[in-house]
Amino acid sequence: MQDDMAILYKHVKALDMLYRHAMLGDNFVDLAKQDSNTHKQKITLATQANQQYNSYEATTSNHTNTQQNMQQIAQKVIQCNLCSLSKSVKDSERLCAILPTKRDYPIDTLSNNAKETTNKDSIATKTIQNHTKAFPNIAFITDSLHLREAPKDSYALLENLELNRSNEMLFDIIEKVFLLHKESVFLFPLFKCAEVGDNQQISMQIRTQPLATQRRICSNYLKAQLENMSYAVFFGEHICFDFFEISLQEASGKLLEYHTAQGKKVLCVCVPDIMQMLMKPKLKKDAFINFVLLRNAIYAISC
Repeated sequence: MQDDMAILYKHVKALDMLYRHAMLGDNFVDLAKQDSNTHKQKITLATQANQQYNSYEATTSNHTNTQQNMQQIAQKVIQCNLCSLSKSVKDSERLCAILPTKRDYPIDTLSNNAKETTNKDSIATKTIQNHTKAFPNIAFITDSLHLREAPKDSYALLENLELNRSNEMLFDIIEKVFLLHKESVFLFPLFKCAEVGDNQQISMQIRTQPLATQRRICSNYLKAQLENMSYAVFFGEHICFDFFEISLQEASGKLLEYHTAQGKKVLCVCVPDIMQMLMKPKLKKDAFINFVLLRNAIYAISC
């Protein structure tokens, strides 16, 4: 009798363990003896739940690493007095970046993807699910950014940007060409000393002087920021040469790979400076080709 009770207790304990594992997403089934379709579906659901958790963990970890890296760079930029530009602005007028506040794709973009697919397995639906799990880090990089007011802790918000034609065109590129929220991307100025209000000394010096030393110093900060990026758009001949040692003409129609010091690969395109495109509209055509190349790569890889 005692032996029977011990055996029964052992079976009950084993059954309890199986139920506990099932609640955690594990599936203990014999597909050879059970209805395969039903259990395959259960296994698929459990696998998807596990993948979603792993994706969430990876995304959270990447986001934390990005924040920490940006904070470290900001501290260095605030204390930087290595060139003449740093002496022409106040300590509060240092701008590392405009960071994203929204991390997803526009609903309209995803809806259009869904309408275009005829696959019964709904590739577009899977694409939407993937997009909402892990939004890639995308940077738009210009020589400088003009602000209406000094940034807080070397970071600014979109509403801090001066409302001018250059910034309006940048937003149009992000939203109408790349089909992204302007709040979902990183904006990096190469030069970390910001133009604030009526101060236009920096942009004047950028347009009229080579500033080789200043570019080299600020490029080091930008290279550190690129460690956390997956994609980047470089605006301007000088930035293109600084990072790829090629001209804009050589970069036209090409996806470029930038390899960071830590071995991270960033997929990029180089296009003319926004001010140049405003002055010479024909430059927009070549730039658009490069934009579409990178946009298609972003959506293809993110799928």
